[in-house]
Amino acid sequence: MGHTSRMTEPPAGSPEEFISHLEGERREGVIWGPPQHPTRRFLMPLAFMLGMIFVTGLLAGLLAWLS
Repeated sequence: MGHTSRMTEPPAGSPEEFISHLEGERREGVIWGPPQHPTRRFLMPLAFMLGMIFVTGLLAGLLAWLS
């Protein structure tokens, strides 16, 4: 992944302040890197989630079969 995450200390105060801080960084493109295609930005986490569910199911099936 080619995004540079500059770790600053979280702003003191409410979680809303922290969330707005994150949204500000996302708008600047610090978190996500270069702006991506909207469908790709939506599909990548979805594909990752489905892949993790698939791998977890595979491992669970293997363990159930071995035992």
